Amino acid sequence: MADHWSDSLPATLTYEDNGAQVPMASHPWIRESPDMGHFVHKSLQTHREVGSRIPVKIETERTPDGRFLPKQTSIDAWRKEHLPKLYDAGLLERPLAKPEDYGIVKPESMPEGLEWDDAIALKFSQVLHKHSVPKAAAQELLALQAEAWGTQQAAFKTDYDSAISELNKEFGPKYDELYEQGKRLAKAIFKSPAEMDFVEKTGIGNHPRFLGILMRLAPLAATDNSILPPGGSGQPGAMTHDQIRAEVLEIMQNTQHPKHKGYWAKDPAVMAYIDEMYKKAFPGQVTF
Repeated sequence: MADHWSDSLPATLTYEDNGAQVPMASHPWIRESPDMGHFVHKSLQTHREVGSRIPVKIETERTPDGRFLPKQTSIDAWRKEHLPKLYDAGLLERPLAKPEDYGIVKPESMPEGLEWDDAIALKFSQVLHKHSVPKAAAQELLALQAEAWGTQQAAFKTDYDSAISELNKEFGPKYDELYEQGKRLAKAIFKSPAEMDFVEKTGIGNHPRFLGILMRLAPLAATDNSILPPGGSGQPGAMTHDQIRAEVLEIMQNTQHPKHKGYWAKDPAVMAYIDEMYKKAFPGQVTF
């Protein structure tokens, strides 16, 4: 036999407490009643008490178009006076004291291609705080966002992998060489800071479907000195276009080359080394 009448309440009947779901039967409001009748009577009396002590009448004002709408000053005053009573009675969840209390921090794992921004996270917390969103709801919103990220990332990765496979089939053994030439062609095409900013923000410069187009154009561009000069036009001692091309291919294909692993790992030092060769040979060419 149950020790208290509330022990027979379903375990699935819960309430939220600091982000956790707690069995309703354990709430002091219920445990203080010795039986169901006492609880119902107390609840009804409390309902009447709240209704009699918390008026809901709000002053109105006439708008220019003839309508009568609640005055914001009256709404603000009502909230200031009466909402604390509802919080104290446990009828409404008390808002968090400050935005930081939501605890919005970088997830342990982020989908590939996405970056965490602390400034945006703070703005998100400020919006939640402004509208008194419960902390539990904030966590559910973050979980939903993570699910959306995962869905988007899966779609992007499928398209990315498919594009790479198609390019490998199209270019065969010349894939690596043309891929690098395509990237260099992009640097010759995008000139202004605004164009560079667009390429970086959209990520188009590194997407295989865009680079595939450049890979098809690269052999033609290599024959046009106005687009990709053959070399010798830069600083004294600079390598020619063919010498740079040979050096980059050596780095890409020779597994014994000291920069080979760094190249495929996108090591910033190796990328800077290659960029520097092009900068010396072709001053003024955009790099990113």
